[in-house]
Amino acid sequence: MEKECVGKEAERHETCKNCQPGALQEPWEYQQFIDEDKIPVVKTYPYALQQACMDRFKYLAFLVAGAVVEFQTAEPINEKWVHLKHCWYTVPGDEEPAKAERGIDVQIDNIVLVMVSP
Repeated sequence: MEKECVGKEAERHETCKNCQPGALQEPWEYQQFIDEDKIPVVKTYPYALQQACMDRFKYLAFLVAGAVVEFQTAEPINEKWVHLKHCWYTVPGDEEPAKAERGIDVQIDNIVLVMVSP
């Protein structure tokens, strides 16, 4: 049974964690870290990727082709693309991970899974 929004949550129902899985509870949280024009873009990303846009930490992204990207932060490009920064990537068949000095642009549709703090 879903919990119903009450009090402050009812006032911002569209971003309530109980009603919108993956949505941040406070809309102003985005504005502290992301340019205002990119906020609608970031809201379309999976929750862990939203978090990577705002919080430098350790993340892993698994891509459709089997590549694995370890990164520390993400920068929104548009609704279809994201730029992963401070990253290492491993491609199937490679024994050693390679460093992407300037980051990697990844198509959102190619991301299968994003892990926080693997």
